Amino acid sequence: MSRLTDLLSLDRVPRWVVCTTIKAQSVAEHSYRVTVIAVELALRLGFKFNTGSGFGSDDAVLARVLFQALVHDGPECATGDIPHPAKDSIEDQLIGANEANCPWVRDLPKAEPGTQYSIEDFIVRAADRIECIAFAELWASGIAARSIVAQEEQRLDAMIAAQRKEFEVQGRSGAYPNLQGIVLELLNEVTKGVPMWVNGKWMTLRA
Repeated sequence: MSRLTDLLSLDRVPRWVVCTTIKAQSVAEHSYRVTVIAVELALRLGFKFNTGSGFGSDDAVLARVLFQALVHDGPECATGDIPHPAKDSIEDQLIGANEANCPWVRDLPKAEPGTQYSIEDFIVRAADRIECIAFAELWASGIAARSIVAQEEQRLDAMIAAQRKEFEVQGRSGAYPNLQGIVLELLNEVTKGVPMWVNGKWMTLRA
């Protein structure tokens, strides 16, 4: 298998194998939604696409966000969708110990040496959590779904706190002072509902 065929196969890998949903979701759909949310989060944090000539520093951040978001669940072409905390262990067993399964995974972007997160890494991780919470709120049901939402909300809060600490370590404690507010505002927008055309009018669907 190659990076191309592995990543293209994600539209056949189902998510939400551990709880009941009224709508199916593939890893590919999840990855697209994470990408949209990640770019929106980056823009709200102040990064801007260069509309003129040349390639600026913000363009580099946004390009990295786009790429990381699209391929962040690439290893699931080999492992399937596995919930945390088992996910990391199984990925290490199936891929880390046998790179022949997905040799391209070792080339995926990683946080800068000596740091927990790069800002791009944080943006993609936060977008991943937001998409998961939103899908579960809108389409999943039962005890397992409620447990997943609670766990993901805790992970999102912990990530924001860890990123703030990372900024302090870097001597940038004043960076993105409204980081939590921006992330939570975006989460609220994404979980509002899904507009659908029903019986001749737009309605917002909630699970």
